[in-house]
Amino acid sequence: MGADLPPLWRAALTGADLTWEQKATAVFAAELSLQKRVTSEELLRRLQVFSLELDGLALNTQINSGEFSVVLFMQCMAAVGSTTLERFIDLSDFDNSALRTPAPVA
Repeated sequence: MGADLPPLWRAALTGADLTWEQKATAVFAAELSLQKRVTSEELLRRLQVFSLELDGLALNTQINSGEFSVVLFMQCMAAVGSTTLERFIDLSDFDNSALRTPAPVA
C-alpha cells in the first residue's frame, strides 16, 4: 500500500507478538488516550447517534477483547472525534458510512 501507519497506532500495530484482537484493542485504547473526557458512559451516549444500543458491559467486552466489528470500530472512532484516519479516509465518507450502517443486534 505504501501508506505510513498513523504515529498514534504504530506501537499497537507493529507488535509482532500481539494477536490482531490485541492490536485492535490497543489501537482504540490509543485513540481514547487522546480523549480524556470520554468515559465509557460518554462513549455509549455518543454511539446513540448511530442508533447503536449496546449496554456498557457489552461494549466494554467487545472493545477489551478486540473482537469488535469494523463497523463498531468506525462508529467508535467517529464518536470520539478521531482525526487519525484523515490521511487514509475522507472523513465525510467515514461519517456517512457510519450513519448509514444498521446497528448490530445486541
